[in-house]
Amino acid sequence: MDEIRIILHGIRIQHELQIADGITLMPLPYSKREPVNMTPGLPTIITEETKSYLGKVLLRIAYCCSQKKVKSEEFPDFKSQILTFLGLLSVVCENPVHRLKAWVQPNASNPSGISVVSSLQEPHWRPVAISEAEISKTKEQFDKFTKLKQR
Repeated sequence: MDEIRIILHGIRIQHELQIADGITLMPLPYSKREPVNMTPGLPTIITEETKSYLGKVLLRIAYCCSQKKVKSEEFPDFKSQILTFLGLLSVVCENPVHRLKAWVQPNASNPSGISVVSSLQEPHWRPVAISEAEISKTKEQFDKFTKLKQR
């Protein structure tokens, strides 16, 4: 199972939050002294500059390489709607949520195929703490938004 992984700025979480099956938000450690191993799943380019990602949030989206579909049955088109979800999350938590780095990680057991696919500079605003309530509200809005007719 391949994964899209995105480091986000604009939100903070205390523990892993599940958006849907195969789609999770994970807190990155706040300091290098915390006993959290960031190496699995983070490309070398990111682990070399670890300090700038301390306290951020990692969005993990598992998908099946052969079908190019997200594993989640709840949000099967989530992969193509990531920016929409982040925009809705920004509205719900009343704080901009942006990607800092994004990459596709082929099969987590074979990290040799890691490739960074985007990089954005860190914004200059403070992140806000969110909980499962904000994720639930964002999921509800996302579901409504994606069901709208094209016109």
